[in-house]
Amino acid sequence: NWQLVIENFSVLNEIAPNFQGARSLLREAHISYGNELLQAQESCLAKEQFGAAQKIAVDSKTEEQLSEAEKQCVDSTNR
Repeated sequence: NWQLVIENFSVLNEIAPNFQGARSLLREAHISYGNELLQAQESCLAKEQFGAAQKIAVDSKTEEQLSEAEKQCVDSTNR
């Protein structure tokens, strides 16, 4: 359950951001949940997760995932 993982790592990141890479693990959870949402064709929700990951740390792969989710979200709302 990625939502629960994200919730728990968010709390841990607030309390102890340097605890065993909590920030990095939170970012990875956002990316994994975003990928799961894309596979379920929930692109608008996936966009939020990739955006949250990018706020933690920017990289080109996640930027591409965010762009793809944004495109799919716009396409799905224009149908």
